[in-house]
Amino acid sequence: QQDAINTRRLAQWTHALAQPGKTNQLSLLIGEVKQLLPSRFGFKVVIAEDACATRDLRFGETTVPADHVHKAFMAALKSYGDVMKSDEVIALLAGEM
Repeated sequence: QQDAINTRRLAQWTHALAQPGKTNQLSLLIGEVKQLLPSRFGFKVVIAEDACATRDLRFGETTVPADHVHKAFMAALKSYGDVMKSDEVIALLAGEM
């Protein structure tokens, strides 16, 4: 059953694969990250750091400012993909980087 799921998933994502001479469609994911694993199908994770938002969080008696929460998450996400500014993402998608 897992093979059938993976086959369907890959079929849905084939439009995002780079093809010489063709413009790639932009795939945008908005959601909550629950688990990050290495890509099985070769897709690259790109995070636009200035297009993400968070809030102050409490840990015990300590309030962690939103800016620190954001920087800590971006630092952790760098292990799983490229973290860059929105204009860099746009340049990447336009093939300028």
